[in-house]
Amino acid sequence: MHASTLAVAGRYDEAVARAREAVALHESEDTLAGLGKVEALRGNLSAARGLYERSLARAEPPRRPLRRAALGVLWLLEGERARAAAAVAPCLDGGQDAAQVERGSCLFVAGLAEPARAPALAASLERLASVATPAHPAYGDPRALARMLAARVALGSGGCLEEPATPADGEPLAPDRAARVRASLEGARDFYATYHVPFFDTWGVCTEAALLDAEGQPRDAARVLERALESYPRRGLLLLELARTTARFDRDRARAALSAVGAAWPTVAADSGPGRRAAELERQLATGVGQ
Repeated sequence: MHASTLAVAGRYDEAVARAREAVALHESEDTLAGLGKVEALRGNLSAARGLYERSLARAEPPRRPLRRAALGVLWLLEGERARAAAAVAPCLDGGQDAAQVERGSCLFVAGLAEPARAPALAASLERLASVATPAHPAYGDPRALARMLAARVALGSGGCLEEPATPADGEPLAPDRAARVRASLEGARDFYATYHVPFFDTWGVCTEAALLDAEGQPRDAARVLERALESYPRRGLLLLELARTTARFDRDRARAALSAVGAAWPTVAADSGPGRRAAELERQLATGVGQ
């Protein structure tokens, strides 16, 4: 927990040191996942995937869905939708972990990986919520996850993990569609996914920014991301999205944000999904292509 707190504060080297200390004291599915989370947050995505795979191999059934969800998110960051879908497939109806009440975050990530299935998965999340009782409460808030998936369907993108939702012709999002996204996002949050799944804590921020961007308000979208960075300093994913958003109206600010990505994420691999996106954006800023 100390390591996670340090990572959220952007103190990545200290976070990794504390997480490695925890593994040395007691190597378990929980400490391996904790080290995986802080490695992911500092941009070392390949190492994070390996740690989550080791954690999953040790996990008891109630913990498996959380570890699968983390792996799915890490594959989404690489742009590998098929691998992300395979990572969370055991959580779907008929899968190995279909009976686990803890599968909410896993179902949510499945909806990001396979958008065509998102409405059905949102319905599955609603069912998880509906069968909960005071004696057997829901794990987390599956209804909030269902609303977030509904926002994903209405917007066409979750932001940060995916391509921007702005249509190719540059036309802003229709007001009625934007209103559906805002209504779905209101109050939607799941504490357990926020804590256990890397980058989940910024998903709502990224979606809010993506919505404003899709409405033709990139400056407002940039302000949302900049406010979030006050709470999540050195969060490479947010900085990368800020660079992409500001590139269309302030190339100097975009270059500064892109430079900050490199400073925050010195371990990010050039051939990783974020590494490729940063390189492509740098090329666009240098040549003016795509501006």
